[in-house]
Amino acid sequence: MRRILCLLVALCMVMGMAVSVTAENDLPYVELDWYVLESPLPGNQEVFDAINEYLIEKINAKINFHFIDATEYSQKMVPILTTGTGYDIVNVNGQLNFVEWAKKGAFAPMDELLEYAPKTAELVGEDFFEAMKIDGSIYAIPSVKDSVQMYSARFNKTLLDEIGVEIPETITDYRSIIPLLEEAYEARDAVYPELKEQGIPITRNYPEIDKWVQFEKLNSLIGVNVAGVPGMSEYAEDGSEVFSIYQTEEYRDMCRTIGRLRTAGVYYNQGDVWYFDPDRVFTQYYALFDIGSGWVECAQYADDPLQKRFESAMVPYEFNVATTNYLHQAANAINAKSPNKERAMMALELINTDEFVATALRFGIEGTHWTLNEDGTINTEGTLNQNNDNHFYWYGAQFGALIYSKVPASKGSPEFMEKLQAANEKGMPGNMGFIFDPTPVQNEIAACSAVIDEYNVNLRFGKLEEADIEGELEAFSAKLDAAGIAVVVEEAQRQLDAFRAGK
Repeated sequence: MRRILCLLVALCMVMGMAVSVTAENDLPYVELDWYVLESPLPGNQEVFDAINEYLIEKINAKINFHFIDATEYSQKMVPILTTGTGYDIVNVNGQLNFVEWAKKGAFAPMDELLEYAPKTAELVGEDFFEAMKIDGSIYAIPSVKDSVQMYSARFNKTLLDEIGVEIPETITDYRSIIPLLEEAYEARDAVYPELKEQGIPITRNYPEIDKWVQFEKLNSLIGVNVAGVPGMSEYAEDGSEVFSIYQTEEYRDMCRTIGRLRTAGVYYNQGDVWYFDPDRVFTQYYALFDIGSGWVECAQYADDPLQKRFESAMVPYEFNVATTNYLHQAANAINAKSPNKERAMMALELINTDEFVATALRFGIEGTHWTLNEDGTINTEGTLNQNNDNHFYWYGAQFGALIYSKVPASKGSPEFMEKLQAANEKGMPGNMGFIFDPTPVQNEIAACSAVIDEYNVNLRFGKLEEADIEGELEAFSAKLDAAGIAVVVEEAQRQLDAFRAGK
């Protein structure tokens, strides 16, 4: 039977077709257990029954779905993975470390199994699968969603049009937004001088270092540049040189700039930043609302639908970055001890590339949980999902690829999935597959992390007097040195050199 199926899959791959194995192929009936980090909802079982009816028709398999809330996932899954029994497919994520469990032998290598999922293999692609390799073999399928680090700035189009400030078509990173913020602050306060008197800033959004300048984080302390992406200017552009994030000139420049702009009033300077405008009373007067991750277009809520005070304009960063750590946050693996590995892969093929399964997993059944709009989006009004709480999961990243699902009109346009896929394809790959092992330098990492906690917040939010920033930056760097940051960088560099040499 396996030989027959392999021939069928090979033929389908040659012809560019999807595998469509049905019960008519005399596949024996099997049941698969799938554990997913997702909160259970009241309408789950009705949806699961409908999906299973479809799966039985397609691959003669039923899935026993186990949705586990984030508060319990790690606690429940560790014993299951330790024994290696009671599951066939498992969702790996930030709580269930993919690399750790793959190295323990919990997961089956997928290189040959992917013959049963040709559409999924094509969708994921070689670069993304590189990130899922351990010792040369693929051990999980990453969810194709916003699968790269993609940032977008959301501007107040209404205000900027009114005060005559042009919104750029693209931005390199947060650094390139600074001139706009300064121009908008002066132009707005010329029209609304009372805002300057009240100390109303031009934005509440403060940058994080990886939005100020893009790079590949190896952990919270260290990083490397990404080839083709403007990054840390003092280090190798090709991603071969490890740096200490908080000792770069770009980090120092960010802190100096935020301090200067806060003194000038562009950022809030009348008190503690944490407590300014918690109810968003002045939102209509902000030029920059936020920098979002994974956005490809503004959802309806972005345009203030209740009070109609403003319209948003979203501008993406010019570069998207594909990193190993990002892809490891949502993926699915197959149990190394499962007796039904091939069928589990067939199920994953449908989960990732079948429109009915992908949509049902997230939003339920047509006519019961949603209705179809003329433009192809879905509408939940007047259904069991009226309040998006019967069976509604957006993005549903832990299930698998989002690309084949229909899109709720409240979340995106008919072109949403095309834009999402285009953004993924624009991703510039980092050191795909490289995972920094912190074990040899755990003590130094802990010490350096404590130093960052001590200094970073005040510097990043401009809480210091402008004259004190340079001294604080010097003290911060000196403490990092004393805590052993050079040891961490050296160890990461050693590991990265070995990885790149092996490639």
